[in-house]
Amino acid sequence: MTDTTEEHTRIAYCECGAQLVGNSRGELFEAAQSHIAHHHPELLGAVGADVVSQMTQVRPGAVSA
Repeated sequence: MTDTTEEHTRIAYCECGAQLVGNSRGELFEAAQSHIAHHHPELLGAVGADVVSQMTQVRPGAVSA
């Protein structure tokens, strides 16, 4: 999981409670895929970019990427 001490522009929470972060939609999707691979391998391929996008909260001041 990505270190959350830095300021990131996008954040999502897994149903297990893990915090996923990224500076762009692509980075957040990569963080989600990495988390799924390590903690929920049975879900690999089942969670697409559209699902991660629906889970995303954009922090104030974020620039769309």
